[in-house]
Amino acid sequence: MMTNHTQASNSLSYGWTPISAKGSSRTIAEALKEQGYDIEKNPIKVDISREAIEKYRQMLQSSKQESRIKIVYGQQQPAKDPVTYGENGCPDKEEFVNYHKMINKKLNLNDYYNPYVSMKDKTFMLLEAYGKSYDEIVKGYENGTREKYIIDMDVEGYYRKATMEEELALLHKEFEMDADTLERTILKADCFMRRIDAENSDEWLAMGITSLGEAAKAKSFYEQMKDEEKLTDLKQKLMDAANLFISQYQQFGGRRFNVVV
Repeated sequence: MMTNHTQASNSLSYGWTPISAKGSSRTIAEALKEQGYDIEKNPIKVDISREAIEKYRQMLQSSKQESRIKIVYGQQQPAKDPVTYGENGCPDKEEFVNYHKMINKKLNLNDYYNPYVSMKDKTFMLLEAYGKSYDEIVKGYENGTREKYIIDMDVEGYYRKATMEEELALLHKEFEMDADTLERTILKADCFMRRIDAENSDEWLAMGITSLGEAAKAKSFYEQMKDEEKLTDLKQKLMDAANLFISQYQQFGGRRFNVVV
């Protein structure tokens, strides 16, 4: 799949369409057949082991904040900042560069973490957030309205004003972390959740937890989005796209993204 966007997409690749209301007399097999999938000829069988479920649970517990954790007396505790924000002349914490949140603030997290939003859309969402943040930083320094601080252990008070180059470097670092998380964690989690939904749809339908339409969609979309399990080198493709954006921005000052998923 290839995306070449000059502006944000107005729609996401959910592909979900109503099949039937709960309580319909049609079976899931009939509903799926109307959608072009013959479950009798190609039965869906998903076998998720306890080990896989435990691995997924552990995966969700991890976060990008791990790099800020250190071991203290055998226990994990968050690293303490060397400055006292908002006191003794120190700026408020919001005025410091936080490269864990620069891009995140510009993402629609409900869509970004939805397993039924395609990787094609998620890569564009991440690139667009990066581009907007990059443009915001550059324009802020150009017109003199942006003033941010960073922690620096080599200066008095342990903080100083950031430069545009430093902010852009931290932004790029955050983007690289996000690209890595998208490939190693979110992609795997999305594929896993779609498998779980497909596997349990019949049981949930029998228990009245889901509708016939939702159960059918879970099976159908598991098949439709199964190719995402084969995606490789997603991080590298995103980094290449970001570097291309920087080159284009420096030449033309515009936002344009090219990425192949």
